[in-house]
Amino acid sequence: MSFLAKNKGFVVLGGLTVLAVGYAVFDFQSEKKQTEVKEKAAILVPWEASSIQEVEITSTDNQNKPIKLQREKDSWKLIEPISDLADQNEVNDLVEGITKEKSVETIQESNGIDWKIFGLEEPRGRIRLKKSSGEEMILLISSKKNFQGDAFMRKDKDDFVTSVSSSWFSKLEKKAEDFRDKKLLRQSTAELQKLEFRGDQGQFTLILKDGKWQSEQQPHWGLDQNKVREIVQALGGSLVSQYVQEKAVLSEVAAADLKKYGLEKARLTITASLKAATESVWKARIGQDKDKIHYMLAEDSGLGDPPRRPRVALAEVTSVEAEKFLSLTIGQLRNRSEPFDFPKQDVKKIELRTTQNNSELEMKGETWEVLAKASAPAAGTQKIELSKVEGLLSKLKELQVTEFIDKKMNLPGTGPSVFLKDAGGKSLFELQLGELQKKKIDGVEKSVYVAKTNLIPDLITIEESAVKSLELDAILTPPLEANPASAAGDKK
Repeated sequence: MSFLAKNKGFVVLGGLTVLAVGYAVFDFQSEKKQTEVKEKAAILVPWEASSIQEVEITSTDNQNKPIKLQREKDSWKLIEPISDLADQNEVNDLVEGITKEKSVETIQESNGIDWKIFGLEEPRGRIRLKKSSGEEMILLISSKKNFQGDAFMRKDKDDFVTSVSSSWFSKLEKKAEDFRDKKLLRQSTAELQKLEFRGDQGQFTLILKDGKWQSEQQPHWGLDQNKVREIVQALGGSLVSQYVQEKAVLSEVAAADLKKYGLEKARLTITASLKAATESVWKARIGQDKDKIHYMLAEDSGLGDPPRRPRVALAEVTSVEAEKFLSLTIGQLRNRSEPFDFPKQDVKKIELRTTQNNSELEMKGETWEVLAKASAPAAGTQKIELSKVEGLLSKLKELQVTEFIDKKMNLPGTGPSVFLKDAGGKSLFELQLGELQKKKIDGVEKSVYVAKTNLIPDLITIEESAVKSLELDAILTPPLEANPASAAGDKK
């Protein structure tokens, strides 16, 4: 009897199994395709966001006064009801959101739609979209909600209603102010060459030289470039909460308004210049009204690339950003790592002086050893753990200044000292610690060591906890062992 005859049942079962699996796979793929088709059909605006050239929002929320936005090259502009640069993020979020919105349900009635039932006979608003090709689409959003709070929509002249998310109501609630550029400094921050600050915290000037920001009054100070860039970026950021008024020239701003908004005697004046300009191109005053609300008056000369119309804008600004500038001092911008910026890889000799011991270490091969001294000749081959020394160097390199002190002061008291040298004995870094003090710094009482390094002329303070982490005494007082080879030689 053949194999097929003997195993006929198994063959039939196997065939049925293959058919069942095949059908299941086909059914799954078919269902997946149908789902994709449905999801694609549910997209309300099947256009690429980048192809939309114009957006116009008209709603009862804005007394049916159109808000018109238009793309010009790579940027959006507000055309109506006022002409101004647009907040690019705000408009792009709107357009991206519109192209991703999907319908919830389609409602179609055989006897025709009664638009009044759905609040579409007199809709709450409409959004008109226009592509770069000239093709237009109009979306009508209802004045009524369904029981879930969703909106109803009619697209173009469709003879059916679509229920959509309630987010469309939020789109209609947008004001023209929401789409305006919130930046008072509209020049490119990359073109800034000079910034001058005059206010409650004194006067200082920042200038860009050889690609780095420095203090004009104290050019030898190292500034933290990241902190300076943060200030520059903040000036070019979205400062405006709402615009109060705009004029062509400063003389058009009433003296009474300057007084009302605390700008007659401003707490801070900032002046900015561009690389290509010999005169200031932007000037701003920051003040507060009687209710402690912050205002900024910005005078824009219009110079720059591209040039713009001169503009004087008075605006309410966010308190957080305003206080960031009002409390700014040149000391806050100093590089707190500068006094400890030694070339770690070049360190081959270390001299440590503490209350416990004085020792000198030298790198021999890949091992640190304690140098022999007349008083301790056996120390010549005493080895220190490599990790301990590497840890010390890393911690020294990572130290941060807590406070910079007037350089004319003497170092009070004498404490531990660290001297780092290269293989030839050249000094790379010196740290001397003075007395431990309790000081109030930025309103907080701290325990700090007064200290001095050879890398800057100023005295500094370092937090007690950071000094303790160096463990200078621990690395200096390992138990010394006699050198067996040396001992044998002495006996001879």
